[in-house]
Amino acid sequence: FATSSRLAIWTNINLFNKMSEVVYKKLKGKDPRLSVFIDDICISASSVSDEDMLAIRDAIDYIFKNFDRNQQLKLHGVNTKKGCNIMHHDESPEVLGIRILRNRLIPGTKAYAKRCYLRDKKKLSSKTEYSKINKRYKGAQQYRKTVEDA
Repeated sequence: FATSSRLAIWTNINLFNKMSEVVYKKLKGKDPRLSVFIDDICISASSVSDEDMLAIRDAIDYIFKNFDRNQQLKLHGVNTKKGCNIMHHDESPEVLGIRILRNRLIPGTKAYAKRCYLRDKKKLSSKTEYSKINKRYKGAQQYRKTVEDA
């Protein structure tokens, strides 16, 4: 069954409290934001150097490994797609399938590709397939609208 994000956080609430304490202390005055969704942790802040973000990552890594000696957790290594775990705003980063632009959100590359695929498949479909494909396409369009309106 799918892991519940609430369950993941509540079973380790003290660990997450310690992590957020470190993040907010080190990024004080830089508008820090901390998002946790199951096993994805996203930290963002204004005007922070790569070195500062790497120091925070290392501090979190230390906390995860040493907070409970009976349950040592480890962070994933370097992101193989980008070469590091730091994403810059000018690269329009994608977090949890949502692309983050300056003042708005848009669906990520996977959702965009699916919508384009359905649009093209709709054009080539027979009359019997068209209705089913068109419903899926309208669903993808509604998802796009929902994300963009958030």
